Amino acid sequence: WIQALARTEAPSSEWAGKFDDLCVDKLPGLLAMAQAECTEVAVLARQSRRDRWHGWCNDPKQVSKVFRYVRDGPAPCHSPAVRVDQPGPAGPQQVLHEVDSWWWGLWQPPPHALRTDRWFETFNSFPAFPAVMPLTQATVATVLRAAPSAKAAGRDGWTYSDLKRLPLAALGLLCSIYQSTERTGVWPEPIAHSFVAMLPKGGTGAPDDYRPVVLLSVFYRLWAKCRGREFQGFLRSAGVVPTGKSKSAEGLAYDLALRIAVAQSGEAAVSGLALDWSKCYDHLLLDLLDRIVDRLGIPSALAKPMLAAYAQPRAVLLKGSIGPERRPTAGLAPGCPRATDWLALVIHMYTKSLVDAVPNVTSRPYVDDITSDVTTGETEQACTAVAAMVTHTERFAADLAFQANLVKSRRFSTSAAVRATLLTTLGPPVADAFLDLGVIQTPVRIAPATLAHKRLAGGIGKLERTSVLSMSLIRRGRFVAASGVPSALYGCSVSAPTVAALRSLQTAAFNAVWRSGSRSAQELVFGLFVPWRANPEAVCIVQPIQFLRDALRREVVAIESLPWLLSMAPTTGPIHAFLTACKRSGLEISQDATRLRVNGTLLDWISDPWFLVRQAILGALMRKNYEAVASRRPPLAAVRDGVDRGLTLGFETGPW
Repeated sequence: WIQALARTEAPSSEWAGKFDDLCVDKLPGLLAMAQAECTEVAVLARQSRRDRWHGWCNDPKQVSKVFRYVRDGPAPCHSPAVRVDQPGPAGPQQVLHEVDSWWWGLWQPPPHALRTDRWFETFNSFPAFPAVMPLTQATVATVLRAAPSAKAAGRDGWTYSDLKRLPLAALGLLCSIYQSTERTGVWPEPIAHSFVAMLPKGGTGAPDDYRPVVLLSVFYRLWAKCRGREFQGFLRSAGVVPTGKSKSAEGLAYDLALRIAVAQSGEAAVSGLALDWSKCYDHLLLDLLDRIVDRLGIPSALAKPMLAAYAQPRAVLLKGSIGPERRPTAGLAPGCPRATDWLALVIHMYTKSLVDAVPNVTSRPYVDDITSDVTTGETEQACTAVAAMVTHTERFAADLAFQANLVKSRRFSTSAAVRATLLTTLGPPVADAFLDLGVIQTPVRIAPATLAHKRLAGGIGKLERTSVLSMSLIRRGRFVAASGVPSALYGCSVSAPTVAALRSLQTAAFNAVWRSGSRSAQELVFGLFVPWRANPEAVCIVQPIQFLRDALRREVVAIESLPWLLSMAPTTGPIHAFLTACKRSGLEISQDATRLRVNGTLLDWISDPWFLVRQAILGALMRKNYEAVASRRPPLAAVRDGVDRGLTLGFETGPW
């Protein structure tokens, strides 16, 4: 009514004159007109919202934000915090003050006397750091072309896309600035300041529940990328990082899971310590890096600019609020391309000295997560080795000002006698199951329902958010394959999901991809219209076979022992995941376990090219699913002979 009254003032409005000589008899007609107009406006507003949502989902410039929405969900709007227990600033300023104070307690710690002599002995076998050649304009231009344009700007406001628009002559001037900085170790004042973006981590809002990312100037980041070849080459020659392609986190965890499976099948027990350092980047003293530079003889042209960037003034940036600027004395800069290289040198001191001190120990680092284990059938020897790992960790932390995360760190063993003994000694908790680089390890043959449910629930949440995206079928399939399904099934090569969990995930993925009627056959939708990585059942079958194949080819276990491992019929672990995958796809395993029977044909799944093996596995799964569709829906009996996926996709994407 208020809007109608306002519109009566416009002569061209259909409401003009409607309120002249207003009486009770005219009210029903005016009310009907108002209701009809409200209905029309609501329809237009609803269509406008749909159009804006469709435009946002399909805007190429918003792809990263769409992925962020799928990953994290809509950003919650919290009311400002108010201090009620003690006086002080309230609202966002209070939150900034608490977060800023907590983190600067790490970055400006009390003085600590470093004791590095015993740990620096691990550097005795290192080669000399090679001479560093002057940086050239061609190198800067090459690295800049490969740099991602969408990275966040530093405090100076410059981005990679800004640098890419510079003329070639300007890159020559930039190269001269780099050469000057390498000689002096001092960055120009306008780019010698940085923000620390505090990203929410667990969602609790506690001061320590943030992930700090230092937004260094892109001028520094470009220089650090240019000098990555020299630093990485030295680490490879020293044996700190592998010379070939580095294995993924899941691949590293799979190797341990396979050794645990061998131990559970009757071989010597595997016992060890899964160690997680608490705020490893932030506890690292910059004085320790200075000492490493002197000990290894790292050229000042590399070391001084990097250490100067780590020690430059920084200010906490939290939800648009900026804290006071200070200089840190501790803390690597997450966001520096070379930060992981420095951390690798520090962690190498721990792992190399542990391997040298404790017999038969294998220590596997991955950034700040370290898993060390020993394989022995002697209970006393295993307990002594694990106790030595704990003592070694305590000494390393005391000497170099680190702190172990006792909430995430775990001791473990496949031997019941070793576990019973470890429970009587001091150290991190003894776990029946634990997360190793995000993969569920089961030294005790139990089904860790809590750990598995948490990951499954997170993946299904992403699929539910994907289902509301206004996109084409092909794009939704790509989003499902890139986010929801891999998130829910990470580690399925070790822990096979249950039938109920897989059914729930399959339904969520189907609803995220398919916008037509729910009576459509899921098997046909997944087989014809979406990538196989968007099909949870296909992923659960392909990955266990692929990871076991890679482990056998790398001789993590001998191929000759595989029939014996399969005959044990384990209920958890990678062998169970492999057997479950073969059962779900209808594959038969040969007597010597080196071949799989696929649709009546024997396949050398270990030696044949992986592309052919994968296609055969997926073909067997599709054949099984088409059989199920034909049995369930007799009019579709012809699909038993297969469907041409290429022609189907061509029809789907072409003009109808």
